[in-house]
Amino acid sequence: MRELQAAEFLYEKALFPEDAYTFKHAMTREVAYASLLRERRQALHARAAHAIVAQAAGRLEEHVERVALHAEQGGLWAMALDYLERAGRKAFALFANAEAVGFFERALAVLRRLPENRATLEQAIDLRFELRNALVALCELDRIRKCLEELEPFIASAGDKVRSARHAAFRCNHHFYAAEQRRAIGFGETGLRLAREYGDPRVEGELLYRLGQSHHLLGDNRRAIALLEESIKTTVEERERERVELSVIPAVVNRTWLVSVLAETGDFRAGVTCAKRALEIAERAEHPLSQVLGWFASGHLLQRKGELNGAIAALERGEALSDRYALPLWRLRVQSSLGLAYACSGRVAEGLALARQALGSAERMGLMVDQPMLLVYLGEASLLAGGTDEALSYGERALALAHAHEAPGNEAWARFLIARARLAFAPEATDEPAAELEAALRLAEACGARPLAAFCRTALGEIHERRGDKTGAEAYAAAADAAYAELDMRPLPRELAH
Repeated sequence: MRELQAAEFLYEKALFPEDAYTFKHAMTREVAYASLLRERRQALHARAAHAIVAQAAGRLEEHVERVALHAEQGGLWAMALDYLERAGRKAFALFANAEAVGFFERALAVLRRLPENRATLEQAIDLRFELRNALVALCELDRIRKCLEELEPFIASAGDKVRSARHAAFRCNHHFYAAEQRRAIGFGETGLRLAREYGDPRVEGELLYRLGQSHHLLGDNRRAIALLEESIKTTVEERERERVELSVIPAVVNRTWLVSVLAETGDFRAGVTCAKRALEIAERAEHPLSQVLGWFASGHLLQRKGELNGAIAALERGEALSDRYALPLWRLRVQSSLGLAYACSGRVAEGLALARQALGSAERMGLMVDQPMLLVYLGEASLLAGGTDEALSYGERALALAHAHEAPGNEAWARFLIARARLAFAPEATDEPAAELEAALRLAEACGARPLAAFCRTALGEIHERRGDKTGAEAYAAAADAAYAELDMRPLPRELAH
């Protein structure tokens, strides 16, 4: 070492807490490394792996990535597998999800070098579960699908009900994202049956809220609320660290979805209580992704209630966290809601930019389930900006997607947007807008979407007023006003009714 220093190949880069040296030029290291025979290089890597473990006693967690690399390059396959998985979990816990994916994929490559037995079969399943969790945080939907498909033969060979139920929960979630709710429910019900057979409340609670999500998209909000409330009763509120930990705290995510359904049905009082509890759990756990969900739940509910200042404050908190921790899935959801809130509060240009960005992100990710409402929110912002053609185009795209995916609640919102865009384009041509509003009202009532039903009645009252039908206009207006009072929400702004 002294000779290399004297020749200026190496220099001392640290004295504390221990001596550390590095090459003066990266090229020198690369040439020296390449000059070693493969067998010699492998042996040195193996020695380095064991040396780091021996020297880092008590603080080995700081060095798991280095040990993993040397064990991998040194052909110490069992050791490499252990440390690659540990490095992946460490990265995942720090929200470094891209790095976590890399470690888990390297671990799977190492696993193929080990003998096939019961232990390696279970590791092949659990590593792919962990890989899936990191990919979900990145919203890498195609890679998630491939990962879950690769799991199927391993699940079949293992014959393990615990892992089979977990796999079913993940398949349910994947089909939810793909807007294939019937398939999602099929996997969810299979997994729920298995979870109840072996008595694991954690997986049972997860499957209950996943089923609730899909029933909500299919317009069965009563069933969705029952499933989500059952999930909350089943789910412990403390953040549990288990081998296959989800990217969010279950007790937060099930409440977030319950708030969304309660906002849709107009039960704002229960929704506010639920949103506050979700945020309390997330903040106590100091878990940023779950905090994003808590702020989103609060902001979305307040926006639907018409309390824009509170909605904007909550959604801005969620956006800041999602930016800091690179959480693309929930970031686009927060941005879309925040964009509409900005537009409704007069910040139309900012709102349009955010809503467009959210839709573009969802399209790039292939996130089908969110696209109808992202289009609706962008259309609403466009309408406020005077872009009636754009609003109509977005509404028609949203309607086509909602209809194709059997999402009657989203279809109702799309028709509501289309009606008002057409009315804004041709104020005297009221027949088609009225027909769209009546269809939206029927769908909203069938789904129990009371706020949207009230908005439809306000808009229909405006149409009847334009037609000179004073009796019809008063009837619709009275019904809408009664609903606003009962739900304790702000009426539809007059500029939106037009």
